Amino acid sequence: MVTAYVSPLLTTILISSSWYLTIDGQLKIVQEDYSHLEEEFGLKPFKLTLLPSGAFQEYISRQRAAGAELAHLKPPHINPSDGMIEALLGGSRTILASSG
Repeated sequence: MVTAYVSPLLTTILISSSWYLTIDGQLKIVQEDYSHLEEEFGLKPFKLTLLPSGAFQEYISRQRAAGAELAHLKPPHINPSDGMIEALLGGSRTILASSG
């Protein structure tokens, strides 16, 4: 499964849905096996989750308040831990598409 967490400036379903379709369509073009998962098994292995507006700013504020060093103020953008994702989600999650 491919999962993407996005914090767009304009968090509307219209924009998010077009992001999902664009990314999903490009994955089908560049990765033949990805395309076959939907065609043969009906699976949609890509999930796009919209982060709440201001999620990164809130995370940085919490890190500063906790006394984190400068190098640890921002979350990693590639392969963040589950705990990091939960902190960014802040208990609010909008899943736009999922295989499940």
